[in-house]
Amino acid sequence: MAGLFDRVTAYDTLFEAWCRVRANRGSAGGDGESVATFEATGVPGRLRQLSEEMRAGCYRPGPLRRLTVRKPDGGTRPLAIPCVRDRIAQTAAALALTPRLDPEMEDSSFAYRVGRSALRAVRRVEALRAAGYVWVVDGDIERYFERVPHDPLVGVLARYVDDGALLALVRLWLRAAMAGTPTPDHGLPQGSPLSPLLSNLYLDDVDEALDGHGVRLVRFADDFVILCRDRRRAEAALGLVGTMLEDRGLRLHPDKTRIVSFDQGFRFLGHLFLRSLVVRSPPGETDDAGSPPATVPPAEGPPSDAASPLTPAADAALALAAPDDEADEAEKERAGPDATPGDAGWRLDALTLYVFEPGRVLTVRNEAFAVEEAGRPVAVFPGRRLARIDVGPDVRVDPDAMALALETRVPIWFLTGGGTPLGLLEPPVPDRATLHLAQAALVRDPARRRDLAAALVTTRIHNQRSLLHRMNRRRKCAEIAPAIKALTRHCRSARRDGRLDMGGLRGVEGAAGAVFWAAYARLIDAPGWSLPKRTRRPPADAANAVLSFLAALLLREVGTAVRRRGLHPGFGVLHEGRDRYDALVFDLAEEFRTTLVEGLAAYLINNRMIDAADCGPPEPGAPPRIGPAARTVLIREVERTLARPLHSPATGHTVPWRRVIADQVDLFARAALAGADSGGAGEDGGAATAAVVYRPYRLDH
Repeated sequence: MAGLFDRVTAYDTLFEAWCRVRANRGSAGGDGESVATFEATGVPGRLRQLSEEMRAGCYRPGPLRRLTVRKPDGGTRPLAIPCVRDRIAQTAAALALTPRLDPEMEDSSFAYRVGRSALRAVRRVEALRAAGYVWVVDGDIERYFERVPHDPLVGVLARYVDDGALLALVRLWLRAAMAGTPTPDHGLPQGSPLSPLLSNLYLDDVDEALDGHGVRLVRFADDFVILCRDRRRAEAALGLVGTMLEDRGLRLHPDKTRIVSFDQGFRFLGHLFLRSLVVRSPPGETDDAGSPPATVPPAEGPPSDAASPLTPAADAALALAAPDDEADEAEKERAGPDATPGDAGWRLDALTLYVFEPGRVLTVRNEAFAVEEAGRPVAVFPGRRLARIDVGPDVRVDPDAMALALETRVPIWFLTGGGTPLGLLEPPVPDRATLHLAQAALVRDPARRRDLAAALVTTRIHNQRSLLHRMNRRRKCAEIAPAIKALTRHCRSARRDGRLDMGGLRGVEGAAGAVFWAAYARLIDAPGWSLPKRTRRPPADAANAVLSFLAALLLREVGTAVRRRGLHPGFGVLHEGRDRYDALVFDLAEEFRTTLVEGLAAYLINNRMIDAADCGPPEPGAPPRIGPAARTVLIREVERTLARPLHSPATGHTVPWRRVIADQVDLFARAALAGADSGGAGEDGGAATAAVVYRPYRLDH
């Protein structure tokens, strides 16, 4: 099995890292080579050489450029800027490690994470104050980035990364960055692309220990507040955090740590909290606590005219789901030696490109997809790195991009502003007559169809019940327990009552849905949000608009997997097949709705990560529409969720969520073939497929 080190050193990963380094336009490192000079010397050759050196074990980091910048409070912050090639290598490591490490981190951590920000942290503090957490430990870790001890840090990393070569590489970077300093075995270099991720990882155990039992933590890098209901708990929390930090070779800043109430007021992340007021601090009064590690400063002189291939402002939100190489090989073997990235669903962990910003153009540059604005590219990606492309109503797709999409088997969805599909440019699917006949036979077999439909219904109800369990753990809403019991009864009825026909199963699903949505609405408790009932066409309010937008994203994800596997999307089991209706896509999306739609919507709303005002009607009387800010958050959080590792019940591998969907689609195809009377021949003319049972994905409590 290929490890993370192989992924870090792969050319594709290094190229993706180069795009990010180039977009940052940072200054030269200690060797004096700028980003422009690196590019002028031939990027493909330089990246291949870097990959070969890292894999051969002869790679050595270059010299760092050291300088000191002044902080707003009058202090100073040391920077250590790596050479361009080292920044590329470290960015590649961050790309590979983030999907593995970020899901392990706590919700109380807000710095350097996709979909989180200082503003989200401020809103979280405001919400906790409203909930009665009125005493605060206002804390700061003294010289955090300079004092993190290397050995314990790598020890924490080793708990999640079983790859000695990658761990050795991280140690090499740490030693090189701190060599010649008074503490060569301590410190995270501020200027390294990997430092933000490692800084969060080292404090994750502290985050986990502090957040709960009447105490809530909000942390942004080395600046944090612990919110409590009374002073006694605040004093206990202060003692606990001080002890935990000392155990990790750190300590609280004596001049920046105190216990205070909202009545007395305090500043956090550039905002003044005083009683119920939250106002941005005036210029010059913002404390430096919590400021992130400095990014590489811009090069001296005027900005380059060369367009950045990937800018932070680009609305093309990209899914960075790291591929699982072992699962890739298994799927390639199952698909056959001549399989392409569209035949059997493998490589579905590639990127999804979303382009919604009005005026942008999807075109082609150097045989790769490019998103342009005013004639300059803001994102460039090879077709083999994309699973699908979603484009908004005010984006133009030129003929060259359409031709490349057909050639590289990348579907392009044309969408309304609310995310509803207008049309699909679909590459030709492989001939799968045998598979389609097997699907038709399944649909026409009453007993087999009923059993599969019952499995889908019982799983949907089970997952709804599990979600209510999870959401109600902390809220302890009394009305939820009866709903959970009712869902249990409906689940048993669908599973055990073999007399139910298809209409009866749909009736049980509808009755369970009414119970679920009534209970779910009670758990949507963020100010300004409500869910009177579930409405879809069109959504009646902001919460329904969010649910519908997420549901549309899920259906496109499942639909892409269905088409790539060669299944006919119209042959449904639970949903009736009819013209211009992807019944099978709706069937196979059922098992994922609870996590990727209802659960994610509740999380984003209740944590105030999206604003109801940005999900309302654009004008009085019009249906709600997802605005640009909310759309960006929804897309990024969906992609972040799809990149999280999960045990795939179909294969036994630990893979990203996106791969679990592909695995389930493939399992359905194999189950259809196994049950069909195909005259002893499998899909590709081989032996008949052994007995395969389709089991939908079930969410644990």
